[in-house]
Amino acid sequence: MPSIRHMSDVIVTRLEQKTRAVSQSSALYQETMSQLTTAELVIARARSLLLKFACDGENKNNEGVKTFVLNLMQQEEVKVIGASRGPVGKVIHKMFSDAKVSRILTTATMLTSSHNFSLTALAIDL
Repeated sequence: MPSIRHMSDVIVTRLEQKTRAVSQSSALYQETMSQLTTAELVIARARSLLLKFACDGENKNNEGVKTFVLNLMQQEEVKVIGASRGPVGKVIHKMFSDAKVSRILTTATMLTSSHNFSLTALAIDL
């Protein structure tokens, strides 16, 4: 993922170059708009991750969480400081637990609606 600072520098440089040219084509502006859209997507992803990792009050102003999210946006693999007991690890664990519960409830709902099973008949251990 490209960094916001680099992308904004490229966009400004290109706009400066394109607006000074005598024969401006719409393709150049479309390329610039595409880069702006990519920058917007990167910002939206970063905000989404920050919201997910700051979901409880104690992580809201945690610099470690912010650093983790920024590294996650720029790298394929990021170390989780404190493993599952650290602030980031706890949130990741909760996300996986919530996803598992959601999957189980969806499966149970599908089974009960299509086969008239009762939810109490499904002994699912979380």
